[in-house]
Amino acid sequence: MCRLRYCDWYQGGKMKRLIVVVTVLMLTVGFVYAEDISLTVYNNDMAVVKVLDSMSFEKGAQTISYTGVADRIDPTSVRFSVPKGGVTVLEQNYRYDLANSRTVLDRYIDKNVTLIVEQGGMVGGVLQSVAGDIVLRDESGRVNIVRLDAVERYELPGLPEGLVTRPTLYWKLDSAKAGKYDTEVSYITGGLSWHAEYTAVVGRDEKTMELSSWVSVDNNSGAAYHNARLKLIAGDVHRVVPGDMVLGRGKLMSVAEEAPQAPGFVERGLFEYHLYDLQRRTDVADKEMKQISLFDPTEVKALKRFVYDSRKNDTKVGVSMEFVNTEKDGLGMPLPAGKVRVYKRDTDGGLEFVGEDAVDHTPKNEKVRLTLGSAFDLAAERKIVDTRRISQRVREDLIEISLRNRKSERVTVTAVEHFWGDWEISEKSHDFVKKDAYTAEFTIDIPPDSETKITYTVRIR
Repeated sequence: MCRLRYCDWYQGGKMKRLIVVVTVLMLTVGFVYAEDISLTVYNNDMAVVKVLDSMSFEKGAQTISYTGVADRIDPTSVRFSVPKGGVTVLEQNYRYDLANSRTVLDRYIDKNVTLIVEQGGMVGGVLQSVAGDIVLRDESGRVNIVRLDAVERYELPGLPEGLVTRPTLYWKLDSAKAGKYDTEVSYITGGLSWHAEYTAVVGRDEKTMELSSWVSVDNNSGAAYHNARLKLIAGDVHRVVPGDMVLGRGKLMSVAEEAPQAPGFVERGLFEYHLYDLQRRTDVADKEMKQISLFDPTEVKALKRFVYDSRKNDTKVGVSMEFVNTEKDGLGMPLPAGKVRVYKRDTDGGLEFVGEDAVDHTPKNEKVRLTLGSAFDLAAERKIVDTRRISQRVREDLIEISLRNRKSERVTVTAVEHFWGDWEISEKSHDFVKKDAYTAEFTIDIPPDSETKITYTVRIR
C-alpha cells in the first residue's frame, strides 16, 4: 500500500493539491505506521483489505484519489467511510486504464507526434494508426509508414487525460467542515489465497507421528501489504463473482520466508468458519509466497493400516496412517485443508519421505486418514470363482480373495468389498463388518511369509 497519499480536491471550480504524509511512529515492539492495514485471506483466491487512515478535507464538494490498491481489486466491493460522520460520499470511480506505450499512442490518434528513429532521424506528423507499423500523415497529406522496430523514442506533449500510472480509486465527497478525519477503506481482491502444509514424522514403533504445520500465503494481487495485520479464514465460503469484474495481472513467482518462532497464530471461530489470527504484524510482498508456522511440532497417537480394495488396485495392498484429532491423542484443534508430507527416520537417523496425501478442513474429534502408497511385501488377488443365475433379477457369486504376506512379522489387512443393489452374504470363511448399504469389510491377521484366502458367497438382487 502507498504511504504517501495525494488527494486532489475541487472547490469553487478551482483545483488545489493536497498532500497528506503518513507519519511513522516508533514503538518498543518495532515500527508501526499510522496507516493501519488489515489483510484477511481466504482459501479461494480472495482477500479482504482494510485500511484505517486519516485524511484532511476542505469544506464542501471535493474529489480525492487513492492509489496503491491491488490490481485485482473487485471495484464493486469498495467501501469508503468516515466513522465519525460529517462527510458524505457522492460518487465513487475506479480507473484502471494504465499508461503504457500502446494505450498512450492510442490516445494520440489524429494528433501530432514526433518519432526519433534510427541514427537520430526525426519523423513528424498526424498519427493515423499504431496497429503494427506506425502510420503518419504530414502537412502536405503525404503518408509515411515507419517500421515499429525502427522507432527509438516517441516525443509527445504529455500524458493523455484519463490514463493513470497505477489503478486508482476516486471519490467525490461533500464535507460539512474542513478538518482531519479518520477514514476506513475496504475492498475485496483476487490474487490472494492460502493453504496449509503439514509435515508428519512416523515414530519408530509406527504408533505415533510428530505433526507440524505451516501456512503458505500466495500474493499475486498486484499490491504489497506492509506491516499488516494478517488473518486467515478456513472454510468453504460461497461467492458469486462475475469473471469480468476482477482484473488479472502477472504470473506468480514464489519465494519462501522463514517466520520467527513467536508469536504465532491464535485460532477462533467466526460464523461457520475458523479464523487464524497472526499475533504480530508482517509484510506480504507482491509476487511472494510467505510461509508462517501454524503450530509447533506435536506428537499424536497414530495407527498404520493395510487396506486391500480391488476397485482401486486389484493386485496391491494400500498402506495408510490414521489418527484422531483429539486433545487426548495429542492434537484437538481445527485443521485447515492442505497437503501432508510423511517421513520416517532411517536407522542412520536420516528422514526419508514415505508418501503424502491431502486433507480437507477437519474439525477436532474427527479421524484423519493419510493414504501413503502400496505395501511392497504384501500382494493380493481377487477373482469370481463361480456365478449362477437364481432368477431374472437375482444372481449368486462365489468370491475368493488371496492375501499374501511376505514380511517377517504378522500383519493385519482389511479387505474392502463393494456391492450394488440388495445383497446378502450367505457363506463366508471369515467374519465381516457391514460398513454401509454398499460396503463390507473383512479384517484378518496374516502370519509371517504366508497366504490367507477369504471366500464368501453373496446373493445380489
